[in-house]
Amino acid sequence: MLKRLKPAHHALYLPSFASEGTSSLLFPREEAIKPESVEQFVNVKAFVMHLPDARIKQTETPLGRYCIKPSPTSTLQLVSLPQLNRWAQEAPLKSIEALLVRNHVAIQNEAWMECAANTLPEHPPYPVQAGFGVCPSAISEEGMTLYRAHYTIILQDFPYKILGVLNLRNDTAALRAASVMYPGEEILHRVLSPWAFSYLGGKLESRTATVERAAFGNDSALEWAEILGLDLDTFVTMDQLLAYLWLDSPLPTTVIPPGQISQCTRVRDLEALVVAQSPTHAWVASFRALDRALYLDVQQLIGKKIIPLAITPRDYARLLAVLERPTKAAHTFTLNVERPVQIADWNFVERDNFDTFEEYVDACADKILSAAIEMGASDIHVEPKDQRVQIRFRINGSLAQQPPITRGMWDTLCQRFKTIAAMKPETVGDFQDGAGYFKADGVRHDFRFSVLPSTFGDAMVIRYLNSRILKLSELNLHRDNMALLNWFLSLETGLMLTSGPTGSGKTTTQYACLAELATSDTKIITIEEPVEKLFEAAVQVNINEKAGRTWADGLRAILRHDPDIVMIGEMRDKVSARIAVEAAMTGHLTFGTVHADSPAGIVERLFRAWNIAPITIANALKLALYQRLVPSLCAQCRHEREPRSAELRYFPEVGLISPRIAERRGCAACRYTGISGRISIIEMMPIDDRMAGFLADHCTADELRRANRNLGYLSALEQATYLLLTGVIDLRTALGFVDKPFNG
Repeated sequence: MLKRLKPAHHALYLPSFASEGTSSLLFPREEAIKPESVEQFVNVKAFVMHLPDARIKQTETPLGRYCIKPSPTSTLQLVSLPQLNRWAQEAPLKSIEALLVRNHVAIQNEAWMECAANTLPEHPPYPVQAGFGVCPSAISEEGMTLYRAHYTIILQDFPYKILGVLNLRNDTAALRAASVMYPGEEILHRVLSPWAFSYLGGKLESRTATVERAAFGNDSALEWAEILGLDLDTFVTMDQLLAYLWLDSPLPTTVIPPGQISQCTRVRDLEALVVAQSPTHAWVASFRALDRALYLDVQQLIGKKIIPLAITPRDYARLLAVLERPTKAAHTFTLNVERPVQIADWNFVERDNFDTFEEYVDACADKILSAAIEMGASDIHVEPKDQRVQIRFRINGSLAQQPPITRGMWDTLCQRFKTIAAMKPETVGDFQDGAGYFKADGVRHDFRFSVLPSTFGDAMVIRYLNSRILKLSELNLHRDNMALLNWFLSLETGLMLTSGPTGSGKTTTQYACLAELATSDTKIITIEEPVEKLFEAAVQVNINEKAGRTWADGLRAILRHDPDIVMIGEMRDKVSARIAVEAAMTGHLTFGTVHADSPAGIVERLFRAWNIAPITIANALKLALYQRLVPSLCAQCRHEREPRSAELRYFPEVGLISPRIAERRGCAACRYTGISGRISIIEMMPIDDRMAGFLADHCTADELRRANRNLGYLSALEQATYLLLTGVIDLRTALGFVDKPFNG
C-alpha cells in the first residue's frame, strides 16, 4: 500500500495578501489580531501562516490572539486588520475561504505562493497558470460537492485523486469526504492560492473539463522510465511510473499532465523549465524528474529554492518548441482589467513572423476559438459592419463585446472557419451550416458553425459543443424531476420529448439519459443535424439534406437496424413525428426534441400541427418536458435582502420560512458580472393513466397544464420562485417565467 502524505500539523496557515493599489496588504508591525475582530471566523488558528524571518506570538484568550511582527529585513507581510474586517463587513455571512476567493484580485498570488512554500514544504502550492483545465471528476456530483462544501478542487484523476485545497488546515474534512466518495483510491493534496481556486472554480461553474486520463496516452512509459534510469521490467505502464514519481521516488514530486503548462522559461541550456517563481522559490519542470544534479545546477543559476515538477518528455518537447519560436505562440490575449469578460487586445502576431500565409490564418483563427473556450463562452457571434467586424462572446447567457477586427481580416478568417466546418469556403452570400473541431495542446474541441449572409458580408455564429457527456446526477435537477426521469428510463418502450429555447441544454439532458442506459447489450442509434456530441456507445447518424440524407429517410432506415433506443435530434414535420411515435409504439425507447413553450405545448403541437390522434399520443408519449437555462448569481458576492411585497405579487407561495431575494453585485470570482454559471429549470409532465384520460378528452394546453399541476408536478414558475427566494437567481430572471407584466 502506498503511503499517503499527511499535512504538517505544526504549521499554522494564513495566506498573505496583496495591497490596495499595489501588491501587498500589510499587517501593521505592532498590531495584534483582537479576539473581537475575528469572532465571525471559524477556527482562527487555521489562518495564521509563518512568514520568512517572522516571529509569531500567541496570547492565550478564549479565541487565541496572534501578533505577527516581521523582522526589519522582511519584505513580505500579511493583510491588515482593517482590510480583513472591511471584507467581512461587506459579506458578514461569508466564511473566511469565501472572503479570500471573493477578494482574490486584492491578494498577490506570488506572495501567497511564497508563504505557502515556506510554511508547507510537504505540500508545495500547485502552480496553476491561465490555461489550466480541470478533470472530469472535478465537475462530477462528487467533485462539485468537494468544491462547494470543502473549498477543494480535484486537480487530477490519474494515477491518484489529487486534491487542491484552499485551506490546508481544513484538509482532514476534505480528505475524509473524498475517501467516502472514492473508496479504495489513493488521495493526495496540494495547496491552491485564492487566485488559482477562483480561476479553476470558474471552469467548474461552466462545467468545462479539459484534462482527461488519456492526456498521458501519447507518451511511452518505457521511454520515460529509461530516461529516469528506472528498471524497465518494473515500470512498464504509465500508472506505475507516475505512482513512483508522486510518492516513492527519492525526490517525490508533483506531476503536471501534458498540455497544462503554457508559459515557462528555459534555464539556459539545461533541460529544465521555470513554470512559476516567488521571491525565494522557483517551480521547475523537467522530464528528468529524478536528477538531483540538474536541480542543483538550476538552483545555482537562479539563486532560489527549487520545487521540482515532473512533465513527460513529449510535453517538454512541446514547450521547448514554443520557446524556440515565441513569435508564433499566438494563443495569448489580454483581458480588460475593469471588465474581465472582455478582451482588451487580441495580440494578433504580425504576418511576417510566419513562414506561410496559412500558418498565420490558422494562428489567428485558433486564437479566437481558444479565447472563447478559455472565457467559458457558449457562442461566438461575428457580425460584419460598415467599417469593422464586431465580435461578441455569449457568456452565461449574455453577450460580451470583444475587440473588433478589420473587414479584410474577417474575409480571410471566414474562409478558414468555413474550411474547418466542411463548408464551401469560396461561396459568399449563401446560407451554410457545418461542424468541425480544432485541437489545442492535444485536446479536441468541437464547434458548430452557421453562416448568415448580411448587408455587409457573411455573419457567422460559432457554437462551442462541450463534448463531455454529463451524468444525470450532474444536472442539478430537482429531486421530483430526477425521480420522473428515472421512472422513464426504467421503461422498455415509450417516447420522451424535450422542448426549450436554443441553447437551453436539451441535447445535454438527452445524452445524460442515454449515458445512463448505455450497456454492452443495448443498441443505441442517434440521428442529428449535425451530431453535437461524440458518444461511443451509440451509432450516430449525421443528417445532410443537401447531400440527400434527409430526416425522413434516416428515420426509416434506423428502425431497420434493430435499435433498442433511438434519439432524434429534432422533430421538424409530420413525417418525423409519426415515425417517432411509431418507434415508441413498436418496442423502442425513443427520445426527441420539439419546438414548444411548455410540456402541454408539446402535446398540443403533436395533436394540432401534426394531426396525431390524442389516443395515439397517450399510448406513445410517456414524458414531456420543457427546460431553460438561467443565470445563477455568484455565491461569493450576491447581496441578500428581504423581499418586498410588491415584488412577489405575481409569484406563487412556495412555503419558505425565511425567504430572501438576492441581487447581482460583481466580484473578481465572477469577473464582475455577478453571475457564476447557469442552472436548469425543467418542467415535466408524465403521461400516466390519469393524464391519458385528459388527452382522450381533447383538453387544451391550458387545461393540461392545470391538470399536471393539480397532480402535484412543479411548474417552471414555481421552480423559478423557489430559486428566487433562496437567492440563487435574481428578480429579473424569475420574472421571465411570469406571463403577466410586472408593475412593482
